[in-house]
Amino acid sequence: MTTDRNAVDANRSEHPSEPRPTTPLGDDIAAAGDLVNFVLDRCLELADALDRYATLRFEEAPISSRNTVELASTIAAEVTSWVRRWPV
Repeated sequence: MTTDRNAVDANRSEHPSEPRPTTPLGDDIAAAGDLVNFVLDRCLELADALDRYATLRFEEAPISSRNTVELASTIAAEVTSWVRRWPV
């Protein structure tokens, strides 16, 4: 099991705009990274799907479509923000 916290923290300086949470003590770095990536991928896929579907239905329901796009944007922003603060 690898728990070198410095390896993860070093990655933060390479791309400061990317969410790179610190690996919790005792967690395997690779497994923790896979989980973070899985969370980001699934949540951002959901946000993209909501946005695409809202665009398709805009003519029939413009207000609901705008609300859906706003929700998609909120999901993407909040998940990214939460991952940056990933609890240790």
